[in-house]
Amino acid sequence: MTAMPVDLTLTLAPRRTYISTLARFLKRSPLATAGLVIVIVTVLIALTSRWIVPYNPITPNLDVKLAAPSLQHLLGTDDMGRDILSRILAGTSVSLSSALIIIAISMAFGMTVGLIAGYSGGWLDDVLMRMTDIFLAFPALILAMAISATLGPSLQNALIAVAVVWWPWYARLVRGQVLSVRNMEYVEAARAVGARPIRVVLRHILPNTLGPLLVQATLDVGNTILLTASLSFIGLGAQPPTPEWGSMVSVGRLYLLSYWWVPTMPGFAILFTVLGFNLLGDALRDFADVRERAL
Repeated sequence: MTAMPVDLTLTLAPRRTYISTLARFLKRSPLATAGLVIVIVTVLIALTSRWIVPYNPITPNLDVKLAAPSLQHLLGTDDMGRDILSRILAGTSVSLSSALIIIAISMAFGMTVGLIAGYSGGWLDDVLMRMTDIFLAFPALILAMAISATLGPSLQNALIAVAVVWWPWYARLVRGQVLSVRNMEYVEAARAVGARPIRVVLRHILPNTLGPLLVQATLDVGNTILLTASLSFIGLGAQPPTPEWGSMVSVGRLYLLSYWWVPTMPGFAILFTVLGFNLLGDALRDFADVRERAL
């Protein structure tokens, strides 16, 4: 039996259309391009930081204590003589991995709560949403500070604290998406043929929540980096000598007037990283709207 020929033009057309649409969008939006470049550079630095740091980011060298930026130390040194550039590069991995861990935990728990609440409805929905409202009633930073202080100052406890206060937004987002699709025709058809609730949720409802969820996660990377750095700044997060940006700014604030580069350089690292992820998240949201309008 002879195999039917496949028209590769038709097979590749949707992918080409998607890529060309994305390329046109990036060309029209310089801010989106800037955000994408910042994020790519940040990820590459995080993946290669252990090999590209010019000096050991932890070992002190008091002979060059508080040295100004120079050819030997491009961003200067801190109060222990450690190269600030090396510590910022090493801190990229710490900050980015921390943010990804927080978002992964928050998404997993929030998505589970949102799916159960949205699909079940009734009293279970009310109970889960009232529990969510309790967490949303407190400012995220204040609640994270309280949890982190109770658990003890460390980076691990800070990650747990931020994850605990971050999941309600994902629960609310997923629940809203579930409510909008649970009575659609294809979901009703799946129920009619005898599909179990868990199959209906995972096969037919969950995929429709992933788009907005990924956009929100991209926006939240910068926010979680900022919140984790805030906890480290007040002494509830990463502890010295861990090269974490918030901790570096906290130590360097004592030298702001005389040795401005000590707190300023890690502060710029936080600024540009958060800005890059926010720009990328906004771009993804706008790109999704453009595709919907195009359809």
